[in-house]
Amino acid sequence: MVKIKLLKTNNIHLKVDWNKLIVRSKLINVSDDYDYKNVNDFLVGNGYTHEVFLDYEKLKGKINVPEGFDIVIGITDFAFGDNFYVKRLSNNTALISISSIKYILEDKIPLENFILKCIYELSTLFVFYGYNLRSNEIPPIIHEDTRKCLFDMNGNLLDLLISTKNIIICDECKNTLQHGQLPENYINILEKELKRIQVPIYIRLREWFKQKTIVALLVILGLTILINLISNIIYGIISK
Repeated sequence: MVKIKLLKTNNIHLKVDWNKLIVRSKLINVSDDYDYKNVNDFLVGNGYTHEVFLDYEKLKGKINVPEGFDIVIGITDFAFGDNFYVKRLSNNTALISISSIKYILEDKIPLENFILKCIYELSTLFVFYGYNLRSNEIPPIIHEDTRKCLFDMNGNLLDLLISTKNIIICDECKNTLQHGQLPENYINILEKELKRIQVPIYIRLREWFKQKTIVALLVILGLTILINLISNIIYGIISK
């Protein structure tokens, strides 16, 4: 089991339900308390667009892993200077940026689902490579095409709406993982735990109503008639 300490940077203002990141798992153990890092000294500006980016290269070696933990995963609302949203800073530290992701997911997929996806991806890579995040390379298991897979690259960030909805391990990645250093039954457990990362039913219902407007109106009309009918029957019985 990978023991994970989460780290918040000083600009996290979004409402993230941190308790939803403390999942019941046989693979990861996310601490219920968080470290804090002020990253103002690691920001760089773009003179043309006046945007501010987090220089993750300067953060390398600046995040310590507390005793008793395997990796530290930081979560920041600052963007990186490229199109990536996860940076592996060392063999046991990484950083997740939600800067652009929050606008892409909006209210379609909970932000916590995205963060959990990244946590599972990082922890699996950590175990697969012999307890080393191998920050100096892009792991070959990461693929450019979007397959709803845990290891989708999502070069087009809009693809996160696909790969974060119902997360799977594609057949190719499963085959790769089977030839790695994972403990016995790891992949089966991972697949079961990924299935738990579900979009809440109220969001699924709302999206269904948007896509099936006419059907939804007919359902509402039918339910209204049914409720009125039942109410009249009950009223008739009571009034006798």
